[in-house]
Amino acid sequence: MAEALPEEGRRDPGITLAALRTFVAVVEAGSISKAAAEMGVSQPSVSIQIAGLERACRVPLLAVQP
Repeated sequence: MAEALPEEGRRDPGITLAALRTFVAVVEAGSISKAAAEMGVSQPSVSIQIAGLERACRVPLLAVQP
C-alpha cells in the first residue's frame, strides 16, 4: 500500500540530523527566531523543520509562550 504524502505532495523526511541540530539550537537559544538568526537561516525554515520533527515524533516538542 502506498504511503500518504504530506501536504503539497512532498515526502516528509522524518527525523534528520539537520532537524535535530535545529531543535537543539532552538532550545539553546530559547526561541525559534533567535535560533534562526544565530544559524543564519529564515525563521520559517526553522519552524518547518521543528514541525517535521513534531510530526515524526507525534508529540509537540516546544511549548508556545505568549
